[in-house]
Amino acid sequence: MIIEKLIEKPSKNETNSNLAIIGRYVLNASIFSEIEMLQTPDFTKAMHNLKELKFALSIDGERFDCGSKLGLVKANISMALKNPEISQELKNYLKELLEQ
Repeated sequence: MIIEKLIEKPSKNETNSNLAIIGRYVLNASIFSEIEMLQTPDFTKAMHNLKELKFALSIDGERFDCGSKLGLVKANISMALKNPEISQELKNYLKELLEQ
């Protein structure tokens, strides 16, 4: 899929898209020149300003906002619960916490 526009943390009325940037990029060196031209180093704006075609890959899976403290904790707990080496021990620990 070709990307037409990038919006950093859009409000609900700024887009009707259900797609999100998850922070994995393959870029050429022109991104650095674009960042330098901006008054404030805004990576999303620099990517949007690049003249090259930008492509997206749609993936199925959970997405966590690791830019927030709670999102980071949720991501860690979710991944730990999927790990057979520690999932049962973590479940027991979480139950203990909830009972307090």
